[in-house]
Amino acid sequence: MAKVNYYLNSKADSKDNRLILLYYSYNDRRLMFSTNETVNKKNWNPKSKRVKTSVSGSLEINGKLDSYSEQIQSMYRRLQLNNELINDEIIKENISNIILNKKNREIKPDFLQFIELFLENVKSTRASATMLAYNTTVVHLKTFHAARTNNKRLEFNDIDLNFYNDFINYLTNAELSKNSIGKHIKIIKVFLNEATERGINDNLKFRSKKFKVLKEDSDSIYLNESEIERLYKLNLSKLPHLDKVRDLFIIGCWTGLRFGDLSKVDGDNIKDDFLTIRTQKTEQKIIIPIHNLVKQILEKYDYKLPKAISNQKMNEYIKKICEKAKINEEIVTTITKGGKVVSEKTKKFDLVSSHTSRRSFATNQYLRGVPSRLIMMITSHKTETIFLKYIKVTAQEEANRLKDMWKI
Repeated sequence: MAKVNYYLNSKADSKDNRLILLYYSYNDRRLMFSTNETVNKKNWNPKSKRVKTSVSGSLEINGKLDSYSEQIQSMYRRLQLNNELINDEIIKENISNIILNKKNREIKPDFLQFIELFLENVKSTRASATMLAYNTTVVHLKTFHAARTNNKRLEFNDIDLNFYNDFINYLTNAELSKNSIGKHIKIIKVFLNEATERGINDNLKFRSKKFKVLKEDSDSIYLNESEIERLYKLNLSKLPHLDKVRDLFIIGCWTGLRFGDLSKVDGDNIKDDFLTIRTQKTEQKIIIPIHNLVKQILEKYDYKLPKAISNQKMNEYIKKICEKAKINEEIVTTITKGGKVVSEKTKKFDLVSSHTSRRSFATNQYLRGVPSRLIMMITSHKTETIFLKYIKVTAQEEANRLKDMWKI
């Protein structure tokens, strides 16, 4: 079996920089070539046989090595299919041409190769939910591209409006909702922006107004203060796993904190009935007054909240908890799925997720008459337009709010 591997030369300069050597094995033969690339020994990963992804410039060098491997394997398959003579001299000539060719000196990873390198590079710094979303997009992208081009390289220059329209049609036919499709487009734009900033991509067609992120207003719900009180009073003493989730959820309802920030709350964050915390997503320092329910829950756990479980389990458990609390109002939801507008009746508890607590905080404070600006200081929404789209206030609730103001 023909195989390409990379190793470091044993010889080093005064700074321990080593030449990256390419070894090609075929028919029990092993040939060695210089890649003309060097790397410090401490920056080399001997397991992956690539430059460590945390090192500056690793994407470019690893992209070259991947490209060499791909071209060499294609070359060998071509020789076999054409029944051409295969010996050391012919192999050496072909591989040397691949490495020394001027175009190949500037070889950059294609789009899919770049994404793999990028994900490896950021996996330790991005939230698990973000990485899951990234990887889901990659799965769709690979499936779509394989069917569209029979697994050819996906070059950056291939990402144009035709690609955009074809990918949206593929996702629509896969019965995805408009917002899900928009999320995948948004992630693709993240990948392309990263490649552009690194000088790997110079195709800017993805920044066209027509290459847009699809979205529609979702039927997200919130829990009103009465429902939150009902949750708090629910006896879950015999179900400690649900009891902890309920408590974390209620703290989210009265602090507006994201799910990932809840487990960071402890006594060190609290002073004079105010909670001070630097949020994980925005790294913004926020100060939140402590509501009475939050104080009671904190005291229950001696000011050290339980560790947050996975988002998936949190969503599963909070639905069960809301069902037990009889938060079962029928909600009519409308969504564009598979290109068709679909309406269906759903019990409210089935629509609750971990994020509902944060939306409930923002919506309830708005209905209380708290100025949007003050709420946004906690939720970190950048504009009031975005904030007002985020909260879920019905026309009747707005009318009631106006009526209450007239009584003042």
